[in-house]
Amino acid sequence: MSKDVFHFRILIKSVGRIVRGKGVGLIYFRKVDNIILEKIIIMIPLFKNFKLSSLGMVFFIIPLISHQKISASSFWTCENEDGFISVFKINTNPTSVTHISSYNSKNGDEWSVNQPLQVVFSNSNIISTIDVYIEDEAIYHDIFNLKRKSFISREVFFDGSEGITQNYRCE
Repeated sequence: MSKDVFHFRILIKSVGRIVRGKGVGLIYFRKVDNIILEKIIIMIPLFKNFKLSSLGMVFFIIPLISHQKISASSFWTCENEDGFISVFKINTNPTSVTHISSYNSKNGDEWSVNQPLQVVFSNSNIISTIDVYIEDEAIYHDIFNLKRKSFISREVFFDGSEGITQNYRCE
């Protein structure tokens, strides 16, 4: 038995003693030219106490659930004080924002946009995007607040003049 395998078996036996004196598993290594190519961990739960095996299931299931929540996307329907409505698809991991559509409730105009916005900054609470419209000679800077479910849109024209700033509430 190689020295590495011996040390890992002692480690596993030590962990096993902590868990009510039962052996937890074995670790095997295949070595070629003193480089470990492959390691296989075989865990054989031998717990008699149901609470310990339940705890093991919790630690197995939590990462599966949290990953789905983290990478899930959500659709935001946002309305400003003038009744203009925009719909966005927001992903937090990886961070992305897509402008799906807009609707003007005053005159009934609708736009199907389906355009990804360029994310320039993001953290756990804020996503900042830039959207450039060459034909309108305008740049839109949007700041999405994930906790408040709101965003601010600021318009700036290519000549440096500022357009309107709009505040939106989202659901």
